[in-house]
Amino acid sequence: MNTFLHNTIGVHEAASILNVSPGHVKNLCAQGKIVAKKIGKTWVIDRLGLRGVRIVHATSNNTRNYKTI
Repeated sequence: MNTFLHNTIGVHEAASILNVSPGHVKNLCAQGKIVAKKIGKTWVIDRLGLRGVRIVHATSNNTRNYKTI
């Protein structure tokens, strides 16, 4: 049995967890920064693979906030 398929989420759910846009999640998947597989046109993301993902958020005063999941 493939455990990858049992712990998967879609782009929109991953975006919600990471507090980023779905487009940004797709870019992270394409860059290999998130554990995911592309099936057709759809990214299937390993929920457990989101742990350790580091997201940078720019702030209004030109500083950066880092968030590690």
